[in-house]
Amino acid sequence: MSAGNTEFIRNAMSKELIFTMGFSVVASFISDFLQPLANITFYILILSAALSALFLLLYLIKKDIRKKFSKYLMASITLMVLSGFLYSAQDESNSSKGVLAANFPALGNLQQDLGMLEKDIAEIKESTLRTEQLVESIAEDSKENIKQTKELTETIKDSNEVIANKLDEINDSFQEISKLGGIIADPKRPEEFYNNARVYEDRGDYLNARRMYNQYFAFKLDYIDPHLRYQTFLKVQEGRAGAREVYNSIFINDNRVTIEYLKIVLYNAPTRTQLLKEFIQRNNEFAPAYYELSKDYSPSRTGQESLSNRKLELENLEKFIELNNEGKFIRYFLDKSMAADWLKYAEERISILNSGLNEVKETYFNDGSISLRTNYRNGIREGEEFEYAGKNDVIKVYDGVIVDHVSRGREIPFKVKDLDWYDGNNILIRKNFYEEGELKKSEDLTYYLSGEIFRYEAFTPASEEVVSNLESKLDTAKWRLKNEKDDAMDYKINDCDDWDNRGSMECMMAGGGMNDFTIQSIEKEIKDLQNEISNAREKTGQYKFFYKDGQIEDEGTNENGEKKSYTFFSKEGMLEERGNIKNYFSILGTDFRYLHGPYERYYKNGQLMIKGTFEEGELIAPYKVFYESGDVFLEKDAQGIYKKYNSSGVLLLEVVPIKCKTEKKYQTASNSKGLEVGFYKCFKLVRMNKNGEKIEEDISIRPFLTNSRSSSSCLTPTFACEGISPNLLKNFFD
Repeated sequence: MSAGNTEFIRNAMSKELIFTMGFSVVASFISDFLQPLANITFYILILSAALSALFLLLYLIKKDIRKKFSKYLMASITLMVLSGFLYSAQDESNSSKGVLAANFPALGNLQQDLGMLEKDIAEIKESTLRTEQLVESIAEDSKENIKQTKELTETIKDSNEVIANKLDEINDSFQEISKLGGIIADPKRPEEFYNNARVYEDRGDYLNARRMYNQYFAFKLDYIDPHLRYQTFLKVQEGRAGAREVYNSIFINDNRVTIEYLKIVLYNAPTRTQLLKEFIQRNNEFAPAYYELSKDYSPSRTGQESLSNRKLELENLEKFIELNNEGKFIRYFLDKSMAADWLKYAEERISILNSGLNEVKETYFNDGSISLRTNYRNGIREGEEFEYAGKNDVIKVYDGVIVDHVSRGREIPFKVKDLDWYDGNNILIRKNFYEEGELKKSEDLTYYLSGEIFRYEAFTPASEEVVSNLESKLDTAKWRLKNEKDDAMDYKINDCDDWDNRGSMECMMAGGGMNDFTIQSIEKEIKDLQNEISNAREKTGQYKFFYKDGQIEDEGTNENGEKKSYTFFSKEGMLEERGNIKNYFSILGTDFRYLHGPYERYYKNGQLMIKGTFEEGELIAPYKVFYESGDVFLEKDAQGIYKKYNSSGVLLLEVVPIKCKTEKKYQTASNSKGLEVGFYKCFKLVRMNKNGEKIEEDISIRPFLTNSRSSSSCLTPTFACEGISPNLLKNFFD
């Protein structure tokens, strides 16, 4: 044995060396004991290996300090050997606890008592590995978690339909699990994963919480509250941008409405606000979006209060409450307590906003029931006004049905209390919409005698022309009233009741004398006209007619009191006809309606019958008319070439425009244009005779017209008409 080796061993046996080596042993055991927190054993192995290499190098090249570094070299080597042994002994069964705790239960119990590990963590990891074979370490970063979720989704996707059909059961189960608290060993159901995620989250174990959330998401349930809780700590850990990246990666191919909404809420305002408004336009019954949008207008987010923001906040909260009342909110929440918090906030905020923004005034009937509910702001009408009919009011109801877009019946006045369907609640008959005290729009409702909605119509304040005509009528009525009162006074002054005086000129000029009824009638006429002027309206905007079963019969728009467009539906909901209308008032005092614009008509089987464009009642090229089979019957292209086919598709007739050899004029009266001068047009006619022989000839005719007065006036639904008949077209072209 050399002197150097002897010296090394002597140094190794020093008290200092024994202490440092003892420290190495203890450090190895402690690293293994702390395994539930992180893989500390691995990091110590790396560190001790590096130190051993360094100390060995110094020991070999620096002879003067060998004594000093020998004890450190031995300690680092001891630490490397022990940590290496413990790390190499780790496997799936002990990686969460450590080698020592896995073999000595007392150490495992100590870990549990210190809050580092739950009893059932090994069982949970075993179950997770059996289910997805994904989770290799609880210390995986966000990208690894994303990968785990995607693979888990593939593993359990076959069970999603079963789970989706048991949402109520899942909800009830979660409520029961929440009451019990604690970690659920071997979770398999979505509510169990969610429960474990929340427990881990509450304990600050965000790695395990994140893993459990991702496993819950794989079930693809449309509850939003688990996502919102997950997003809360995700934003803390990775910021909004990082959270968006995680969601965009996890749910890259998930097109669910709920996921679209959850991605939007991760943005900052004003981007979030704009995206929410666009989202609501596409999904106008998704209640949580209105709640979230209302908060973007609230002082808590804007940092200030403005009248416009208060109004927008109120509108969204009221829509949110409305959808909740229709059962379109609570279904998005697994944890009903969070949903209750949202509703409580909304109701409290609405109350605050109404007290500051709107004052609601109500008018009542003698029996105490409401007749009018009006919103005021700063003493003037603002927003919606609801008008009701009480039990003693007379309203018009429709007694009849709609058959082939013809109203078979009449509107009759009826006392509300005499209606069979009256149940004591006042009937909504009109909604008014005010802006800064000015009436902008009103909506009227008409009911069937049996209680179903018959008609919905929108009105706007009447034009100046309409109001002027009413005022002229009022002036005339006032003049008549003055004359009647003057005559009555003259009659009385001249004592015309005396038979001897009735033949006098004064009494003859005074009229009949007993004209109280006439005066009362004129006074009522004046009062009605004054009321009509104050509330002068004309049909403008959307309208709807309904069959008794609630199916739309006809819907479209009115403009300046006249129908602008329409769409007919069958009782079965099949589209039958739609078109646009141009209205014209003749100097002769006759109103005309023309088809004007795109037009479509359908057979009862849904097959397209006619498709084309009208111009003041004239069907202009290009257009097509079809058989019920879908084969073309008639067609005319943009070049004016007209063709007619039989039901087998064989061409029967072809008309090709050509240049006329000589011009020939014609004159015709037009309602809109007066006397109109035109020229005959020339065509090459090619047709098949009965023997199947082709016959060609040149002809000159007036242009094809389809604006027959009998048909063009037949455009108003619920009247005796059915639009443009295909038979009319067929007969004309024939």
